[in-house]
Amino acid sequence: MVRVELLADHPETLAPLAAAYEREWPEWYGVHGDALTDLRERSRRTGFPVGLVAVEGDLPIGALAIAEKSVPSHLHLSPWIIGLWVEPSRRNRGIGAQRLSAACGHMREQNVARLNTASAAASRLFTREGWSVIDTGTTDLGAKVNIFSKATI
Repeated sequence: MVRVELLADHPETLAPLAAAYEREWPEWYGVHGDALTDLRERSRRTGFPVGLVAVEGDLPIGALAIAEKSVPSHLHLSPWIIGLWVEPSRRNRGIGAQRLSAACGHMREQNVARLNTASAAASRLFTREGWSVIDTGTTDLGAKVNIFSKATI
């Protein structure tokens, strides 16, 4: 059974998640950022950034974080879902949708009315889960992405 819980409650997942992030985003991690440092920073219960991890047994099979800022072209929007990752062998099985729902629930508990995210690769997932495209933007590395938003309350 897959559970989505706070990353802070699963410190044993930090090293395997860091390795997964480095494999998924080699253009960022090891060049501009450090995955383990990012994940440690996201290991909190409140505030930003806060991480959520999907675990099955003791294995991390997905993760995301909620951060105050993300896309440089849209600094006026906050907060953001970032680092949406699912183990490649587990994709297209609802794990991403489950984590998005958990992220919205976590923000609802914090009285945050809206979440934002940016994506090119996972646009179908966000659209299917009721997120609306509100604009296009540019990432730190210059990639064009769709900017999505969804009410949490």
